[in-house]
Amino acid sequence: MDKFFQLVQIALGRRDGFTEVPTYADWLYMMDMARRQALIGICVSAIEKLPEVQCPPKQLMRHWAFVTGKIEQRNKWLNLKCGEITALLSEAGFSSCMLKGQGMAALYPEPLRRQSGDIDVLVISGEGRTTEPVSSFAKRVIQYARGICRDAEAVYHHVDIQVATTRTAGGKVVALPVNEGNKIEVELHYRVSWFYSPLRNIRLQKWFARQCAFVRKSPDATYFMPTNTFNVIFILVHIYRHLFDEGIGLRQCLDYYYVMKEQERDAVSLKELRQTLSSLGLTRFCAGVMYVLHEVFGLEEEHMIVPMNAKEGEFLLKEILLTGNFGQYTGARKQHENLLSRFARRQKRNLRFLLTYPEEVISAPFWILWHRIWRWRNGYIVES
Repeated sequence: MDKFFQLVQIALGRRDGFTEVPTYADWLYMMDMARRQALIGICVSAIEKLPEVQCPPKQLMRHWAFVTGKIEQRNKWLNLKCGEITALLSEAGFSSCMLKGQGMAALYPEPLRRQSGDIDVLVISGEGRTTEPVSSFAKRVIQYARGICRDAEAVYHHVDIQVATTRTAGGKVVALPVNEGNKIEVELHYRVSWFYSPLRNIRLQKWFARQCAFVRKSPDATYFMPTNTFNVIFILVHIYRHLFDEGIGLRQCLDYYYVMKEQERDAVSLKELRQTLSSLGLTRFCAGVMYVLHEVFGLEEEHMIVPMNAKEGEFLLKEILLTGNFGQYTGARKQHENLLSRFARRQKRNLRFLLTYPEEVISAPFWILWHRIWRWRNGYIVES
């Protein structure tokens, strides 16, 4: 078994140690993989469990410990900001729920060691999302976002803002001018996610609309997180989107591992869940993900929501190891390219998935064209 996979399984308590003592070259390889897959903090938890003879050289341990300290500090700051953003949205009449990020970290045994990026917030109408069409609700959220950040860019499912928040002496949370304070990137979601396929997307939006009102409090009770039932579908869709748009990382898969471990199953709920996966066209993909969770993290078959598919899983695992977190290491993602070049590159890359996920691949160019026109007509494209 790959030594990096062994290291991750040690962190999860699936193994007590390596099958053989790693060499210095092995540790350099594992450090590089941990960096590519955004699992540095997780791997440090593994090192702390190792017998001394299997630990890395001290200079490498010091480097890993330093980086992990930075990860923990950032997570503490992000937890604070999640509470402040929740309060800020509440003042504006919105309820909210933290997607991915800190909401997902709460499922980890050591939440502060999950590497997080920006903050994703599902914004919910204070009166309930069923009281108005999502299109008009989205316009309200975008208008609110542009009141904070004038150049906020809106897409189909969210609007991006940079915001700095602080609490006044009276405890009220206020937004600061964007050139002050510690800014954080925030995605305000009025739709949770999407599919390129029109039929699957309609079904997905209806499913999310039924589920989004069910939330639970964070461990410190300062913000809200989705229920596990919500995450079973949402995190799988999130991984699916990464496959087409940027590249899958093992961090996203580890999130789903903890969702699977938390999921309580009975015959009725499992049947309903599988029907949902089938209606969304995700059964085959989910079977591949189950294989990845088994091979990399040691997920037991009794925790799987569908039987794993080795052929599908090997394809996905190869893609994961090739691209790394957010596709940063293979050209799945490039900086400073024009719109046409980006479109051509992504469609060329997605042709690799044509035989596996034909409906999504064929729908992608049409959806992207429609989306560009939709953004232009609504004034959601910010001119650079």
